[in-house]
Amino acid sequence: MMNDKDDIPSNKPYLINAIFDWCMDAGLTPFLTVADSEACVFPKQYVTAGLMTLNISPKASPKCDIGPVWVEVTARFGGVATDMVFPVSRVVAIYARENGKGLNFDPEDDPEPDQPKGGGVPSGTKVGHLRVVK
Repeated sequence: MMNDKDDIPSNKPYLINAIFDWCMDAGLTPFLTVADSEACVFPKQYVTAGLMTLNISPKASPKCDIGPVWVEVTARFGGVATDMVFPVSRVVAIYARENGKGLNFDPEDDPEPDQPKGGGVPSGTKVGHLRVVK
């Protein structure tokens, strides 16, 4: 007897992690493109045409955790380390910068998950709103 479709976890985080690992093994730079939404916590001034593109290589993003529901990344913008969090469902592509090879994903119509448990969203930050402190 097969499991209900809703009981099967998404394969998307596994595919994202696989392309990330392939990039690392091949000496390529993994880039992630994310469709912006209210649940995405990242610097909105870097969103272009509703998309945020991030270099998630270990050198550029020392913290990059691609979980089953949320992605947590620390990246630098204008020399300032910024903690970001967004749903895996908002990832639309992962690819190697050098050759463009990777995977594209159809935008998912799934409802966005609640905020991550365990403090995934930076403290004092509302989902969908980010303030730059200098």
